[in-house]
This record gives sequence, structure tokens and C-alpha cells, in this order.
Amino acid sequence: MKKQFLLLFILLLPVFCQVKIPFESINVKAQETQLVGLIIASCVTLDSVKQIAKADETSKEKAVQLFLGFETLGICGRYPTPRLAPLEKKILTYIDYSKNTIELWKIKDLDLWSLIDPRRIETITIKKNNLKTNSGHKI
Repeated sequence: MKKQFLLLFILLLPVFCQVKIPFESINVKAQETQLVGLIIASCVTLDSVKQIAKADETSKEKAVQLFLGFETLGICGRYPTPRLAPLEKKILTYIDYSKNTIELWKIKDLDLWSLIDPRRIETITIKKNNLKTNSGHKI
């Protein structure tokens, strides 16, 4: 008798324990696009990156020397591995010493600037859930 009662209880348990989702609607509504660039170095002042860019137009050696000077002052720094960074605003475009197009970008939400090859810039899509409860509050 106990086994039958236990079996009946186990079978009916899901019926008594139903969960109601307290959402009026669940929408994947908002989609944002964001430009991201692959960076290997950045600087904390726009002027320093502009100086490096100006030197890079004529000579790789001058640009590297200038960068290393800024690096020792703590104004610029290199990353051990390239990183994807969200980009906020393109400041300028120039042609470097080897005839490649290079762009100077502000890194989004940070006081950092970086020189980036435009072939290393992509647009990504960020999906955001727009969840609302029955009371109208967004989650």
C-alpha cells in the first residue's frame, strides 16, 4: 500500500508543482551593432598617437622610436596579445610608410586611442533581451 501511494505521489507531483512564468512577454527586441577593432597598443593621450601617426607616414623606425619613448613615460603601452576593443570614433586616416591605410580610433568608454589597420575592424551585433514582468518592470 505504501509503495502504491508513493508511486501515485511521484506521478502526481509534477501536476501539483507547476511553475507559472511571471512574464507578460519575452522579446529579443533590441539589437545593437558595435564596431570593434583588433589592437596591439594604445595611448592615453590623443596627441601622442597623432605624433606617432605623423612619424609613421614617413618611417617605421621613427614611429617605433617615438612609441618606445612614450611607452617608457607610461603614456603608451603594448598588449601581450592583440585584443578586440569597441571603437567609438574615428579621428583620422593616413597612409603609412609602406602605403597601407591606417586609422586612428578612440576606444569606446575609455580615455585610450589606438592606430588600427581598417582590415582589422569589424561590425558585430549585440542582442539584448527586453524582458518585462506583469507589473511592467523591465528586467
